[in-house]
Amino acid sequence: MMRTAGFFWQKNGKILAVILVTACCLAPAAAAGTAPPDAWHRIFDGSEFVLYSVISRADGSYVAGGEAGLGAAVVFLNASGYPERVAYVRATTGSAAIIWARETADGGLLLVSDTQELIATDNAGKPRWSYPAPENLRLQAIDAGGEGAVLAFDDGVAQVTSVSGDGSERWSRQFAGSADGATLALRSIRAQPGGGIVAGGYAVVGTGTEGVLLGTDRDGNRLFEWRYPDLAAIPAVAVRGDGGYAFCGYAPSGDAIGDVPVLASVGAGGDLQWQRPLAGYCSACSVIVPHRDGGYLLAGALPVAPGGRSGGDVLLRTDSLGTVLWSRAVPGGVISSVQQAPDGGYVIGGISTAEGGDRAASFLLKIEPETSTTPAAAGSWVVLAAGICAALLAAGLRRRR
Repeated sequence: MMRTAGFFWQKNGKILAVILVTACCLAPAAAAGTAPPDAWHRIFDGSEFVLYSVISRADGSYVAGGEAGLGAAVVFLNASGYPERVAYVRATTGSAAIIWARETADGGLLLVSDTQELIATDNAGKPRWSYPAPENLRLQAIDAGGEGAVLAFDDGVAQVTSVSGDGSERWSRQFAGSADGATLALRSIRAQPGGGIVAGGYAVVGTGTEGVLLGTDRDGNRLFEWRYPDLAAIPAVAVRGDGGYAFCGYAPSGDAIGDVPVLASVGAGGDLQWQRPLAGYCSACSVIVPHRDGGYLLAGALPVAPGGRSGGDVLLRTDSLGTVLWSRAVPGGVISSVQQAPDGGYVIGGISTAEGGDRAASFLLKIEPETSTTPAAAGSWVVLAAGICAALLAAGLRRRR
């Protein structure tokens, strides 16, 4: 057997060497595998109702905020994504749609209407209380915090408001740059464990902008304001379990394509740990959700050519160091909700647009859980090929001795 292997290497050594080198080069690329298959994909005609924000519940069912024939509504769907019941939500401001929804710790719902009214309901969609947004301020971001919520507004000034679980205002603060008085604009906000918030956005500096992360304690007092001059903005931020943060940002590219989306990680003191470019995967990143294994789920617009337009959105799955493991494109869709389902799969919801850009329908897509044959294992055949070549190489060398 050894003689046979050695003879084989002598006759085919150059070819096998090429295979070995090629396999080693291909291994990293092969590790970025394809997405798990779809479990189901539901399309909802806009004439019935439109779903803007979807919640995946612990029992496998879904709740979505949207609009139906009589106005703002909450739609309850079963584990297969089929609607079972519609509850209309009568907001005090005469809203026509629910554009954001989250579940509270007691199973109730926090909703935001298209008139910027925060509404709390029980688990059946019956309103408990409401909190209208301040006049002349535009709601930019919201997150559930405890039994209440934290909200980020701006209209020339950045304002953060904390609302308690009974609808009363706990505190409200306006923020400018701590050192230079720069105008801040906040585009993402997350409640911190134990109280307080972290918000991402940008600071206006001269004729440009700098990415900024702003943090407060549970009473709204500023804890930090970290600037990132190499980024133009931070539109989405997530809280990590180790006290650090991950965020999507935009880095200036200096060419016609515009700013390049990046995924970055910073420590508890704001120090940049790593930054990964997302060019080639997406042209924008507007959603970041921590994965249970320490990685991230990202959503944003598909790449566009210079002078062109995006053909839809894309879901990206990364590991804990920001390496993209797989992607799932949604042509003609705008992703508004991204979650990891209780079974380990993934749920995304949003709006499907017609060719002309008009709203056509909404969608709800369930992706199967990753199996033991994970995307990262997609390169295993390359490793196997490399191992075979290495074994033959060793056999040949031993033979030549």
